[in-house]
Amino acid sequence: MGKTTDRINKMIMEKEAKRSKRDQLNSFMTTFEWRNVEMAAELGRYMKTGGSLFYYPFISQTFNLFKITKNSLINMIP
Repeated sequence: MGKTTDRINKMIMEKEAKRSKRDQLNSFMTTFEWRNVEMAAELGRYMKTGGSLFYYPFISQTFNLFKITKNSLINMIP
């Protein structure tokens, strides 16, 4: 992790030592955040091939993102 992330993680660990048991990098929202990055990269590749923005499958991408978010939230419940 980077210096800023380490510093913030250390502050959180000191304040909430009993509740916080893992690095913030491994939080349940990491999957959701990385899917956003992947979707942006996929859109960039699509546009680079000359595809029209109007034909890009935004609806299926949105449903996929909701599915990943739902699974991430369900998996965090003990």
